[in-house]
Amino acid sequence: LMERGLVKIGGRAEVPGRPLLYETTQFFLDHFALRNLDELPNADELRRRYLPTAPVPAVQAPVAADSGELDLNVLDLAEAMPAGEEPPPASSP
Repeated sequence: LMERGLVKIGGRAEVPGRPLLYETTQFFLDHFALRNLDELPNADELRRRYLPTAPVPAVQAPVAADSGELDLNVLDLAEAMPAGEEPPPASSP
């Protein structure tokens, strides 16, 4: 973002470690056709409108291949849970 001129260093925070603080530039506002930062959506609105929700992929248990090696790329979460417990439900939007 700095290389493209969209943000610049605006100072340092008065907290341990004194991390850098960044601020948007006039070019940022011009590039995104904004009059001011108040026109940007807040974080809740972004999550609600624009972030896709993907289903949690099912993972299968490791299986021994013909070579005798285990395929560690798959695991069934239901089989991995202790007896009597269920995996957490997939989150909904």
